[in-house]
Amino acid sequence: MLKKIGVIFIFVAIFLSGCGDETSNLSVRISELHQLGTEELTLTILESNRLSLIDVLTNEGLSEFILPDEEMVIWGFTSLEDGYQGVFGVTGTIDGGLSYPFPDDENVTAVLYILDAELNLVNELEITDELLIMNASDTAIIKRDEEWFIYYSDRLDKGDWSQHVVYVYNTRTHETSVVFELPAGFVAHRLKFTLMNQIGFITSIADEQVTDFYYALLNLDNKELQLLPFEHPDYRIGLIRALDNYILFTENVANEHTSQVILLDLTTNEFQTLQLYGYESSDAELIANGRVLIAESMDLNENIIRIRFYDVTTNDILLEYEVKFSELGLNGRVDAITYLSVGEGVYAMVVTAYPFIGREPQIEYANFYVAYFTVEEIK
Repeated sequence: MLKKIGVIFIFVAIFLSGCGDETSNLSVRISELHQLGTEELTLTILESNRLSLIDVLTNEGLSEFILPDEEMVIWGFTSLEDGYQGVFGVTGTIDGGLSYPFPDDENVTAVLYILDAELNLVNELEITDELLIMNASDTAIIKRDEEWFIYYSDRLDKGDWSQHVVYVYNTRTHETSVVFELPAGFVAHRLKFTLMNQIGFITSIADEQVTDFYYALLNLDNKELQLLPFEHPDYRIGLIRALDNYILFTENVANEHTSQVILLDLTTNEFQTLQLYGYESSDAELIANGRVLIAESMDLNENIIRIRFYDVTTNDILLEYEVKFSELGLNGRVDAITYLSVGEGVYAMVVTAYPFIGREPQIEYANFYVAYFTVEEIK
């Protein structure tokens, strides 16, 4: 049994009117659901060689999955369909405290572990494809007819950088085949499954001094490729997240930034830009069937986590929400902020924080701060 973990509920909410041309018909309000204290709220925490399932309301660790080889590290982790989770465990060459798999090293091994929502081991699939091992952190995984298939992209020929392809690896037969050859000069990365049996990925082609970026949709049924022009050539893409009919692109704000996020509606193949504030564009996600966007930022001068809820249609700010470090007694670092759907229109925000700075975070010392909110349509 894992050690118990402290939970604190506290929040400051500021209601704001938006600045869009249209009037929003949505509202976000703080929910009192947390006062009941009877609903289960679970969160999966990732460490270097372990996954832990925590119930942050009962302060208990429910289960954990530890890689069976002590020299193995988690090289990739992804949520799969039907509540499954995929974990790539890889052994490799240790360099500066980080494990990096070199497939030419005969000691390298790679395994895809399929877990259920409770972290029970469902399947253990050995990976023998050397290129896949190198690309394990950038894959799309799907289950068909009780078999698991892994999609990734790389060069068709090790000596030819101009021709990239999308591969599929059958975990039962250990066979790799070419799914699609990209047009000459195009590359593919950040693979993700989308609607209607499609793989979406970022692709680009360089022509002299100009690089054209696209978001590509590859239909696995008919092998048709759509290249959607990404009309923001200077935009530095950070995270890519999928929800229902949407692909969300956040911004890499390491240098200059626009404070914008970009949405792709897969039903119309149209892009939409949302204007946010400051560094909010670096970490945002969609809820409520793509109708509400949550963006967060940290004010280290005031020791505040500031979260804003935006109406995707109007760009209105529906709610501004603050978590103050001082009131939480936090003297460490925030590791993650997670949003969980817990009912019809009801969501939980979980802040995972560790009390030590400059030390590898350990789940036994984590604190979780939880608040609930409700998204409603104004009648």
